[in-house]
Parts: sequence; structure tokens; C-alpha cells
Amino acid sequence: MIERPLQIRVGNIHLARILRIVVVAIFTSTIASTAASIGTAQLAGASGSGASAVPGRQSEKSSSIVQSGPSDSDRAIRGYVGFAGDWFVDPAGHVGRLSSSDAFYGEMSPECYDAGDYCPPSTTPHLAAPIVGMAATSDMKGYWLVGADGGVFAFGDAPFLGSASNLKLNAPIVAMHGTPSGHGYWLVGADGGVFAYGDARFLGSASNFQLATQVDGIAVSSDGMGYWLVAKDGGVFAYGDAQFYGSMGGRPLADRVVGMSRTSDGLGYFLVGADGGLFAFGDASFAGSLIGSQVPPGFTIGIAVNGVDGASGAGSSGYWFKIADGSQFTIN
Repeated sequence: MIERPLQIRVGNIHLARILRIVVVAIFTSTIASTAASIGTAQLAGASGSGASAVPGRQSEKSSSIVQSGPSDSDRAIRGYVGFAGDWFVDPAGHVGRLSSSDAFYGEMSPECYDAGDYCPPSTTPHLAAPIVGMAATSDMKGYWLVGADGGVFAFGDAPFLGSASNLKLNAPIVAMHGTPSGHGYWLVGADGGVFAYGDARFLGSASNFQLATQVDGIAVSSDGMGYWLVAKDGGVFAYGDAQFYGSMGGRPLADRVVGMSRTSDGLGYFLVGADGGLFAFGDASFAGSLIGSQVPPGFTIGIAVNGVDGASGAGSSGYWFKIADGSQFTIN
């Protein structure tokens, strides 16, 4: 596997006016985020506890929350930091599966695969930096893992198309996303930097803005000609044909935003908080959140939406909350 560098291009960020806030979550606890220094320039964001809720659209506990995933004994250690489809990955590069029937294509800590579903980082000295995320190919027959140093590891039918591990990064890599064709991917830095490989197009970054908090997620438009970046304070940055529908930037939050997903038609998106709070924008329909549920605040790591990135079969809400113990919850 030969890695080739990519010259980073920094474009002008497309900042649209905030159209409307569809829902505001009420967060219940504040959790410290894992920090890494971020580069120069960013948008003012939100911090603090509490937020006023829009009547009828609150991120309140829902009446029917359905859990799926490994048994309680298999979920004893909560350590997953990223997911793709029904796969989860921890910092040591171990890949867990939502169900034993899900395909497995490989991982960076094979010595631990049959021993349990968590591998301490000390067992994987071959990794130069912890794994921070993963992305699946469009046919769901392979996936990539990405390290904080920009290293990329390909499994199944996922092609290796380059990495940022040989570049001097201004901030660690925090997320990645594949292209709709499965022949490219983007890596995202905590400072909003974007690295494009294969048929992924570079459409701009946030690395030239004074950000209040780190960027920690990316969502991609259905045709791959646009993408959104989301920051821990709920700020949203839109590029290419990805439209801006609103954000939580500048509003007080009691917990950090950990991820986002577009709707199936791309005319809206969801933001999800570490405590399971949910924010819906555009045509995204709020059907409930994990606030007040049995999921401990701080353990939600993302959201998956029906018809997006290979996800299907959610309950009436059309979305799942992905949890650090390798399980998921949906709202019925």
C-alpha cells in the first residue's frame, strides 16, 4: 500500500444566513471534549448550559425508544469513536459489528477480534495515532479507517487512494466520508481543513476562519458535489451544492454536537449531541431524542438516517442514534 500526498487547497467558505431553527434540544449534562489545538480563524459559537425549546419540537424523551445491537455483556466496555453502516471502530482500530451476521472485512487490531470487542491502544503499537473514524463504500462491501494523523486503512472492496499521514497537519484529522461512487473520500481536520482523494472534489474548507470550537463531522450531498462540516458548537459550514438550512452556532449548549447526517433528499439535515439531543433543519423531521433515556449523557457518537449512506430499516422516526458501546437506538 503506497500513500501519496495531496496538496491542500483552501477555498472560500460559503456562509449563508440562518433561515430558521426547527428544534432546540434541552441538554442535561456538560461533558468535556477531547481537545487538540486548532488552527487560525473560526466562527463564534455557543457554549454553556440550557437552551430554550421551540414548543412541540423539543428534544425530549420519546415514548418508545428501541435498542438494537450486541448483548449487555458484549457492551461492557464503551469505547467506540466512529461508525459506518452497522460497523463501529474504537481508537485501537478494532472493528465491532452491530450483529454477528454483519460482514467483517478486517481491522487494525486482529489479535483482539476473537478475544472481545475492545482492544486497549497499548495492544496496537503499529498505529502511529489513534483511529478517529471510518466510512463505508457505497455497496457496503468494504470500509476505510482513518487515524488522527491522517493515515488511511482500506478493507474489503474499499480502495486505498491516498492519505495525509505524510503531511504536516495544523490539526488532527477527526472524520472522513466516502464519495457516492465508492472511489474517493474526504478527510476532515479539527481546524476545518479538508483533504480530497480519488474522485472526491475539494469544494472549500473552514481552515481559514477563526473557529470557536473544533470541527468534528462531515456529511455529503447525494451527488457528491457538496458537503457540510459541523463543529462541536453546532456551527454548520456548507460547500458546493450542499445548502445551508440553519445551525446551532451562537446558541447555548450544555453538551457538544458530535455529528450530522443529511436527509435522504438532501433538503435538510440533523445534528446530534453527545447527550442524545437532536436538532433538525430544513425538511428534517424531528420524531424524538434520547434526552432522559437510559443512554448516559456523553455516549452518543452520531446519527444515521434512512436512505443515507447505506442505512435502512429505522423505525417510524427514520433515524438511529449510534452509541459508543456499539449499540443503536431508534424512535418508534
